[in-house]
Amino acid sequence: MLTHYFNTRDTSSIWVLGYNLLRTPLIQESHDNPTSGHFGVDKPMKTLQRNYYWPNMADVVRKYVSSCTACHIMKSSHQRAARPLQPLDPPKRPWQHVTMEYVTGLPAGPSGNDAILVVVDRLTKMAHFIACQQKIAAEQTAQLFIANVIRLHGLPTAIISYRDPKFT
Repeated sequence: MLTHYFNTRDTSSIWVLGYNLLRTPLIQESHDNPTSGHFGVDKPMKTLQRNYYWPNMADVVRKYVSSCTACHIMKSSHQRAARPLQPLDPPKRPWQHVTMEYVTGLPAGPSGNDAILVVVDRLTKMAHFIACQQKIAAEQTAQLFIANVIRLHGLPTAIISYRDPKFT
């Protein structure tokens, strides 16, 4: 049963009485909807209170959210704690610190290369773009790095990669 009432702020709300047949879909819409984002109890409560009212609304919403499977899976207690970020010291000379990254998914060229190994100096932002194959092994990466970077600029004191499995 729905009834219409005016609350103390003179804004109109729909009073949802009776069974959960109407309440559950309203809570689902305010909590489970992809645009709602499973934000716990407070956000769905504020969304619902704008237009609806029923007795013990907060308890009903709290109970629904506590039974939400997606919230339990994504809850931070189930995830590893992120390590604090470590600031990188600025390099004092060119090619002292470099970063390495693969650009993949490119069409193969005449020599069969379908990826690029990008090596960037952190101080000058100068870059080397080294053609390679996507299925390159760690040893081949090291050979390319020696031939194209170390040969020209010397051995860097720090090499930063972006957690690509090829670098492990």
